[in-house]
Amino acid sequence: MQNNKNFWLYAGVGAVLVLIFIVWITSKPAPFAEEVPEEVAEITEETSTVKKPTNSNTVVAVVKSPSYAEALTMYADRRIQLNEKCVSFPFNPTYNNGTSIMLDNRAGVDRAITLGDERFTLGAYDFKIVMLLTDAVPTNLMLSCDAQANSADILLQ
Repeated sequence: MQNNKNFWLYAGVGAVLVLIFIVWITSKPAPFAEEVPEEVAEITEETSTVKKPTNSNTVVAVVKSPSYAEALTMYADRRIQLNEKCVSFPFNPTYNNGTSIMLDNRAGVDRAITLGDERFTLGAYDFKIVMLLTDAVPTNLMLSCDAQANSADILLQ
């Protein structure tokens, strides 16, 4: 009789814990559902030109307004870091269409970056915030760093 009471007690506590966990998980915002931050959305004379997507692999450069520390916080889960040998981390991330990401050059030299069809330079120990846009999803965007082709393979969905 005592074992049966303990079973139902543990089963009830377990059910309550499962319900609390489900409520906690469903109350968290989706990782990429947020809007582009206002300071990133504003385009000024000091920033790159924003281009409308014209094909399935268009990358749009946006404002580099936050400080490095702010950008690390804002883009913690949306950052691609390039090391001294142009090796990217992560190598094959997945992002939603329209997501802004941080490209972070941790090398002491300027890097020629090709992302999809767009080319730009990342200064030594510099970063750039770019918005990934495409007309057709899913698609893969290849990131090349200097002569290192396909340094990253980004799945855009």
